[in-house]
Amino acid sequence: MKRIGTTISIAITLCTTPFNVNDSIADTIPLLVEEVDSDYLFTTLSYLTSFPDRSTYEVQEEVIAFIGAELGNAGATIQLHEYELYGQTWHNVVATVPANASLDPSEPHLVVGAHIDSVPACPGADDNASGVSAILETARVLANADLTMRVDFVFFTKEEGGHEGSEAYAADARASGEQIVAMIAVDMVGFGPANEDLDLVTKPAMAWIVEAFNEGVQTYTSLDTTLLIQESCG
Repeated sequence: MKRIGTTISIAITLCTTPFNVNDSIADTIPLLVEEVDSDYLFTTLSYLTSFPDRSTYEVQEEVIAFIGAELGNAGATIQLHEYELYGQTWHNVVATVPANASLDPSEPHLVVGAHIDSVPACPGADDNASGVSAILETARVLANADLTMRVDFVFFTKEEGGHEGSEAYAADARASGEQIVAMIAVDMVGFGPANEDLDLVTKPAMAWIVEAFNEGVQTYTSLDTTLLIQESCG
């Protein structure tokens, strides 16, 4: 739970700092972090891991409906992204914050994503109920925040079998001219060694978001970080 809470704190920082030129944001972020509800986070984790696995169409549709209802009630704008696979219409769910954000695809925006499914015969507590819970709570906290850029929280289906959900979403986003500034994938954030540290490696073109990530880590966690910006990475 502590690691998931750390992820939420960093995510809140990433969804605000890089795009906000107002100096008062430094005062706003701690207030947003304080709104994180650990009981609600645990309830979400318990719900997601109550299934023997989340690999089937029926279970993923149920989870998508749950996420849409939770974040819709919180004030986010909910859309279902449809794609066809194996003769069925599958869905990713997109929760847009803040509540008054424009949905014009030409508006620059950030995408934060996590996949809801797990491998068969596995409840997927870490992979990826932890990531889903983290970004669901981040979206809930930010639903009515004063952001200067729209953030789309995307919950992907059918990911473990071959990235079908995310690939369909990316293809449709490209085709519709979505102006996505950056995408942050939140995956397996609930487990790790007690003495873990964080290595941040990126290319110069994406240095701005990694530097913001590093700032969030330094401010809200006790993790040791190493930042490396170089032409060749990965």
